[in-house]
Amino acid sequence: MGLRALPKPARLAIGCALAFALLASGYWLGRTSTEGRRGPPDHPALDEPPRDSRALPDVPLRPRPAPGVDPERVRQAPGASPADWIKGFLAQLPRDPSGCLGRLSEKIAVSEAEEEALIAEALARHLFEDDNPAVRDGCAACLILFPEEAFEPLRTAFESEPRADVRRTLAFALGRIGKEGAIEPLARAVQEDRDVLGGVGLVGNMAIGAIGHIEGPQAVRALTALWEDPGLSRDAKRLVLSSLGDAGQPSSLEPVFGALGSKTDEYIRGMAAYALGQIATRNKTDQRALARVRPVLRKCLGDANTEVRRNAALGLACVGEAQDIPALRALADTDDAHHTVSQGMRDGSLVYKTVYPVREMARLAVERIARRLKAGGQAQTPY
Repeated sequence: MGLRALPKPARLAIGCALAFALLASGYWLGRTSTEGRRGPPDHPALDEPPRDSRALPDVPLRPRPAPGVDPERVRQAPGASPADWIKGFLAQLPRDPSGCLGRLSEKIAVSEAEEEALIAEALARHLFEDDNPAVRDGCAACLILFPEEAFEPLRTAFESEPRADVRRTLAFALGRIGKEGAIEPLARAVQEDRDVLGGVGLVGNMAIGAIGHIEGPQAVRALTALWEDPGLSRDAKRLVLSSLGDAGQPSSLEPVFGALGSKTDEYIRGMAAYALGQIATRNKTDQRALARVRPVLRKCLGDANTEVRRNAALGLACVGEAQDIPALRALADTDDAHHTVSQGMRDGSLVYKTVYPVREMARLAVERIARRLKAGGQAQTPY
């Protein structure tokens, strides 16, 4: 018998009962979720989805007290004992990773050394033992704040973690800590994450970038080997060039010069010019390196590739000399490369703006060189 066959008072009574049941269940679910009882006590919020670790804020490796943070208020806060604080922190980590990272930075900035060790130990333990990938992902990011204590746990977890999104954060953390012992597992991960066409996946891309952040000769050798790999896709090779620039070593110049001399792939050459500027910027006091880089950047100002010209001007903004100003001014006045970008809606119509990327960068370079000559020092890097 359907509901429509029932008398109207009966239907109203059934409707009220269902509404009450829904409200009661919603209240109970909300209460249990706020109390952290959606999973076992040691693994809060197990059903939370994994987060995107690319949204992590760029935190300093050795944080300092944030403006407005009162150390005494933090120490005297209710429930501020290390065990209680860590428990509450891990419970909230999957729901608000960026906010939790900021609170952790404040916490260790005002805590004692013993308390910092307890926090690092708790993060490392949950990195291996927690069933929730969002918690493991957040713990990996937070361990950046403890470079000495965290390196070995991060490296071990990187080699054993089954999920790609968590391994990506682990690779990011290893790069930020910057120890050469991470280069071998990171380079191996790039090879393991390749497809049949030479493309590199989620973990491999982050691993390439992490090797560049580690810097040093060993990092350059690993990146050069990747650059010389004939089976690597051009997208991956472009990322390798960017990492060679991040490494910033004069020994990175040879593969970058080779890439810049290629006449077949403009996509690669544009990134090579950018990497060349990065290397020059990181070696401003190395006159031998600058003597090799400056002539190449000057030649690139006349390149047919828009990206090469723009990135050459970007490099000269940092290391250019007075003799470079006339050529840069000519680019700022005459370069025709442009594109349009949307500026939003106005009076019911889309508004577009024409952008001249080479002209804008050339003007910036002229201003930076002139300021540097006037001050007799080094201009701030635009990288």
